[in-house]
Parts: sequence; structure tokens; C-alpha cells
Amino acid sequence: LLTRIQLNADVIHGSGGGTLIFANSISKNLDIPYIIQYIGNDLNYDIKLLIKLKAYTEGIQNCAYHGFESYALESIFKSYFPQIANRVVLYRGTNDLGYKFSMGDETQVLYLGGFPYGDDIKGGSLLLNAIMSLNKRRLNSNICFNIGGPEIPDLSKFLQSITNEKIRVKILGALDHSEVISEMQKSNILLIPSRSEGLPNVLWEGLSTGNLVIANKVGGIPEILLEDDCGYLLENISSKSIEDALLNFLANKELIEKYALRGRNVVSNYSYKTFVENNINLLTK
Repeated sequence: LLTRIQLNADVIHGSGGGTLIFANSISKNLDIPYIIQYIGNDLNYDIKLLIKLKAYTEGIQNCAYHGFESYALESIFKSYFPQIANRVVLYRGTNDLGYKFSMGDETQVLYLGGFPYGDDIKGGSLLLNAIMSLNKRRLNSNICFNIGGPEIPDLSKFLQSITNEKIRVKILGALDHSEVISEMQKSNILLIPSRSEGLPNVLWEGLSTGNLVIANKVGGIPEILLEDDCGYLLENISSKSIEDALLNFLANKELIEKYALRGRNVVSNYSYKTFVENNINLLTK
């Protein structure tokens, strides 16, 4: 198959570490270089299996550039391949998605991680446990949890167990990108309780659309949220930490917009257009 491929290309760009083996094979046949752009799963999970393959380690050696979406991911890569120097960190950022902030009587909290792979990688169960704990609290403010993402299980029993009149829970299910942006523009808080990450797109999008982003201190998330204190990092990976953070902001709702404004200012410095231009500059070196 590779001998029949004819491409009018100067460089091969692989999106995801798993494409490296294929990119290396094509590169040999076409005699053109390749670069690989890594995301969170590539280095948090996949590499533990891929590194056992000779074809993968060979592909690492032959790659012209290794690109990372955060310095945290680059650090993981360095722990496996300390001798590889042709590395670059490029933050993806986002285009202007339309900043909208409107705080009503009911604080809108958005979670978009779903329950992928049948485990709690995105922290969905942490969120559900936090909601159950809040259900037992005397709340002075209304709050609505909007739960979206892939592979959401049957939560009918969970929903029936919510008896606190101050709490609403809406199950959004899987959303396309336009629906994601629409939900973000309606929300006040974007919650990212992931147990591991690279630097998720939803963080950039949440900041751009007018949200306070509350997230775990994993992957490259702190690299952005610590900038000008534009987001809130949870104390630890636990449902109690999520609960405490939400109670704090429900009691001090004026802080939510202050975080959202700082987030908009920070994300404006990281455009997706610049990310593309930086990648093109690498390709033309």
C-alpha cells in the first residue's frame, strides 16, 4: 500500500502519539520528515503500552519534531526519552467564541467530561458524589448541574435521590461542538474534575465564553489557570474538594464574574490562529 501512495507533501503531521509508527513508515517510503503532536491520553496512558514496541521507539528517534500541548506533557515525554531534544510546547488556545456572562438566581455549573472508558478518568463520579453531599446541605442559593459528555450511564436513580429544592440536575448527554459552545455561554462555572489531563480544549473554550473554570491540578491545567489567577484549582482530587469550592462560590457569587473576566483576558493571549501559525513555522524550518 505504501509503495502506491503518491502525495504532494513536504512534511507529515501526525495528531496523536499512536500515529507515530504509521508516520515513520510513510516517511521512509516518501523520504519526507514528520512531526507528531501529542495530547493527554498519548502520554498519560497510551505510551505505557506503545513504548514496548520497537517500531514506536524507532519512530520517536526518527521524528523531526515532537509537539506538546503543555509543559507537563513534555515532562512526561522527557522521563521516557531524556535524550530526545527536538521538542516544542505549543498551547492550542482557541478562537473568540463569544464571551457571555449572565448571573441569574440559579448558578449554572457545566460538566462535559462524561464517563468515557467505563472509569472515572474525567471525574464524573467525583462530581456525582459532590452533588449527593450538597444534597444534604442547607443551601442559601439555587444551583443547577448540567452534565454532558460521552457514555453517560443511566442516572435515573441518582436523579430521584436529589431531594434538596435548591439543586437541579440536567443530563445533556453527548453534544456536538456548536452545542458545547452554546451550553458554555449559558453557564457560570465550568467544572473539570479530571484525574489526569493534557490541557483540554474545554478549558480554553470555557475561559473564552465567560466561565469561572474550576479544575483539578493535573496535567497542564495549572499552567494556564495560575496565570493572573484566572481560574480556581481544587485542593485535591476528591468530591469533598469540589463540594467545598462550590459552597465557597455560592456564598460569594460576586467572585464568579471576577474570575470569568480574568479568564477572558488570559485566553485572549492564546489564539488558535497563533497555534496554527507556530505549527506552520515548524513545518517550514
